[in-house]
Amino acid sequence: MNITTSDIWQTLAIQVYIIGNQQKPTENVKNIAPLRKAITDAKNYLIGENMNKKGVVSDANARKLTTIINLCTYEAEIRSNFQKMILKLGDSVAGDEKLFHFTGESGLVRLVISKPDRVGLWFYELCCKLSNNKPYLLYSRLQKVDNPELETITCKEIVKDWCDIIDYTGNATNDCSNSPNKHTFLACDSYYMSSDSRSLLKDYDINYTASVSKHRFGPECNFIHDGVADEPGEHKTIYNDETKELLTYHYDTQKGVGKKYNLSRGLTLKTDKSALKKCDGIIPGYELYKQLFEVCDRFNRGLHDKSFPHKRGGKKTKGDLGCAHDFLFACILQNTFNVYDELNKNIEENSSDFKKKCCLLSQQMFDYSTV
Repeated sequence: MNITTSDIWQTLAIQVYIIGNQQKPTENVKNIAPLRKAITDAKNYLIGENMNKKGVVSDANARKLTTIINLCTYEAEIRSNFQKMILKLGDSVAGDEKLFHFTGESGLVRLVISKPDRVGLWFYELCCKLSNNKPYLLYSRLQKVDNPELETITCKEIVKDWCDIIDYTGNATNDCSNSPNKHTFLACDSYYMSSDSRSLLKDYDINYTASVSKHRFGPECNFIHDGVADEPGEHKTIYNDETKELLTYHYDTQKGVGKKYNLSRGLTLKTDKSALKKCDGIIPGYELYKQLFEVCDRFNRGLHDKSFPHKRGGKKTKGDLGCAHDFLFACILQNTFNVYDELNKNIEENSSDFKKKCCLLSQQMFDYSTV
């Protein structure tokens, strides 16, 4: 293959167009080479009627490059660039994970029946909220399986990455004491909160609110119950003056939620009547956690029907890394469009949908490649 930089730009433009249009193969019609047809349709749209076809990537090369180009090779650089876009994190960030659907043969595949996709690749995430209230991904990292021959990523390592992001994002001096995010809260679920993670957050002096499991924090959870029977709807809270930590138990009556424990650090204890009246009805720590954590759910929900719609892999190639590429590409598109809306606040909200934005971006990328 004789590949040029222009060919790569055009292939990425074709992928953006395909992602935006979501023309998936369906079982009600006979599908003959659906990816080949999708690439041809994308090229016809991007070339248009007035453009000379000279210098345009061939269909064969576009198909090969669609398989060869893999953004997961640059995963570290991509998340670093995501963070460089942000000057200040604001009030909070939220750490979570995304199980991205994939059922091919791979040692990277995980089965998690509690997740919507159930089977797929596991990606760690850290999200923040832009001032236009839209989610933004700061961090993405693919989990490797527990195999001596492969890298194994622990939850403690992920939490440390999150702490470093809070310390250094927007910090031109690399001096933690001058971090613009001193008051930024980290929200995460019980999967990440252990005694090691708790100590790490204390060492970094980072405020947090996290769901915790009873088997990891048994003494604290037993202390908060004090032998009293549970009742639906009840909540109890204890506060440690020395560590400034707050532990709350709540028997949530919402279907599928049930008994929950929340550990928070960085909240202020107030006992005056005006403060108590203002916070009447608010469950300490628990309500804050639900409010801050939802940004990850919103980002992951935004990936639905917005990734490459064609199958990855074949007889000679495995599709797991292609699936990882699709996830990163979908994240890049969502970040790009949300930041675009942030920078163009004078534009009416939702003036163009995802499909229209993809068509516009793909055309701009294609035109740029031919200049």
